[in-house]
Amino acid sequence: MKCITMKQKQNKNCVALAKQNGYSMLELLVAMTIGVLVLGSAVSMQVSNRDGFKATTTELNMKTNAKLAADFIGTSLRGLGVMGCRTTEGYQGSGGQSESSYKIALRDTTLAYADFNPGHELLGYQASGSTWIPVPSADLSLDNILEGSDLITLRGGLGETYVLQDRVEGSDQYTLDIPAGTDVRITKNNFAVASTCKEAEVFKVTSEDDAIDDGNIGREAGAGADENAIGTWQKNYGISKSGYGELRRVATVTYYVGDSASGTPTLYRNVDGISSPLIEGVERMKLDYGIEDDSVLRNVASRYMSASQIQANCSSPLAVPMPDTCLWKNVVSVRVSLIMRSKEPVYGKDVAKTYTLPGVETMSVDANDRYARTIHSSTFVIRNRMIGDRTNNG
Repeated sequence: MKCITMKQKQNKNCVALAKQNGYSMLELLVAMTIGVLVLGSAVSMQVSNRDGFKATTTELNMKTNAKLAADFIGTSLRGLGVMGCRTTEGYQGSGGQSESSYKIALRDTTLAYADFNPGHELLGYQASGSTWIPVPSADLSLDNILEGSDLITLRGGLGETYVLQDRVEGSDQYTLDIPAGTDVRITKNNFAVASTCKEAEVFKVTSEDDAIDDGNIGREAGAGADENAIGTWQKNYGISKSGYGELRRVATVTYYVGDSASGTPTLYRNVDGISSPLIEGVERMKLDYGIEDDSVLRNVASRYMSASQIQANCSSPLAVPMPDTCLWKNVVSVRVSLIMRSKEPVYGKDVAKTYTLPGVETMSVDANDRYARTIHSSTFVIRNRMIGDRTNNG
């Protein structure tokens, strides 16, 4: 019976039929299933977008940190061997040690980070099992160092350059041409180089910090043959009193990979025996060294060698003066390769993958975890070894 007119709707049977109109159970189940599918797709898309965003952000952070790490090392390489307006070897001249215009007058002759001899500006250490070739000196105090990653020690300028006032020959201090009370970024027991374009002297700063901020840089003058010297060079009176002079801090800086307090592999920087975490996420560092050994192509790397290959013809510690067979002084570029690791797990399950750094000798990391990784490589030219009388080939 159908209810067509208002009069018919008043019929009880029509009213009963009207009350029974609605969705059937099958229709409800279909609607719920469609809703669940739509909701599930939305959630899945949201999770996928979140994971994709996390992966992209993580990769960007790793690349940024890799660039920062390489830039720190590159900055130290650009300051390698800085001695004012000439190179270390340039100050040596051709007259031999006795006529050298580059002198070292240091009180402590035993510390590895006080070695500022010509040719010693750069020393690499290649990872070999649980040790390195050559073995880093304990005096460097490399904290939390991780096995399996290369290291590098660089000696050169650090920080600002200051103009020197006229000097009195034989004085036990240099005076900076600055207003009194200036915040000079050199402190007591740092090392410094005073130089003109004819002479240079590396010494240990002995004055107190207040005196340094007033421009007074105390030095220990050599009082006899090698008494305060590193190796075979010493200077009683510092640089000459005439001519423009400048002063700058010099330091021994070592870069290595270690564990941070949170357990994250981190690039560390050690300055004069004091280590500090620098860039998190650096899991491995591999170093190759460009050697100039062609008299025609001066200042151009004709081949790359590993630290162990170079060290095979060198003494440990390095000899003074450095013999021609030891090629550390012939290094004109350094290739820095890094394996970066995310700070936190990225993948939902362990992912097995091998990451390989190519070069003179490959370095690989076999990973099977939830961390993301990326590879970064940069090559830096050593500027301060590309001017002046640098090697016997020039």
